[in-house]
Amino acid sequence: MTLANAPQQQRSYDLSIRILNAAERVLQRDGLESFTIAAVASEADVSVGGLYGRFQNRDELVRAVQNEIISRLGRDMSAVLAERFDSLTAMLDRFVTELIAWHGDNRNLLIGKGSEEAADACEGVVTLALIGSARRFEREINHPDPEIALRFVVHVLLASGARNRLSNPAMSQRFIPWPTLSDEMRVFANRYLCAPARLTEET
Repeated sequence: MTLANAPQQQRSYDLSIRILNAAERVLQRDGLESFTIAAVASEADVSVGGLYGRFQNRDELVRAVQNEIISRLGRDMSAVLAERFDSLTAMLDRFVTELIAWHGDNRNLLIGKGSEEAADACEGVVTLALIGSARRFEREINHPDPEIALRFVVHVLLASGARNRLSNPAMSQRFIPWPTLSDEMRVFANRYLCAPARLTEET
């Protein structure tokens, strides 16, 4: 990048970020069914033609938003897990609380076309963050394979949160209030990882 081109490239980058931020707001506010290029252009205060100059279609823009959300989730979970904890239980309590809150705050953002791939990517970045941070508490994990146990916990947390996101709080009896789900998932994670007896043991 030459010095002459630097301001132009910075403006182009800033515009792309503005479009992505606007697209995330529209998707969060209106849901996927009402998500349109025109709505995003209006939110970002850019022309529809200018938006199409950066994203070929609606699906590509949705995927770009999802990719940004996944990257941010990985950064946020890594930051949470980098805090100082004196026990695995303390770390799990904080981790589960933040992850379930993330589900509640991003209800409309990981649905529709490409959602399965996005969910897999979410699980990947969160699992990587948790395994890396839990190594210092590995002796507290009462499982023959601590990594498998941690992967399972992340899988259950994300699946439970995703199922809850798809439930309509006003119409579905299957919806669990987010604070309640957070409490129950903290209990689950701690008991599964730290309980003295494995559920698979024969009595």
